[in-house]
Amino acid sequence: MESVKDKGVTQAAIVRPREDGGYEIVSGHRRQMASELAGYTNMPCIVRNLTDEQAITQMVEDNTTQRESILPSERAWRLSSNKGRVPGMGNASMRL
Repeated sequence: MESVKDKGVTQAAIVRPREDGGYEIVSGHRRQMASELAGYTNMPCIVRNLTDEQAITQMVEDNTTQRESILPSERAWRLSSNKGRVPGMGNASMRL
């Protein structure tokens, strides 16, 4: 959070439009939390029209590329474990 407080959010979150209005965060949940804790009311976002499957793939890809070292088996497990959890994407869905 300190770096966000000092520099702001330097990497945009990925969001997609919700059918009932607003946006759903696909990747950038921690950035949003840090932004709020730092007192910011706005955060840079890239809006993409993604299907549920594309949103899950984007989320998993972003989560695995953010880490310095991840085993290929862990990445495969993450991709396969998210199949079938498409509707609403569970806790990964946040409303803006």
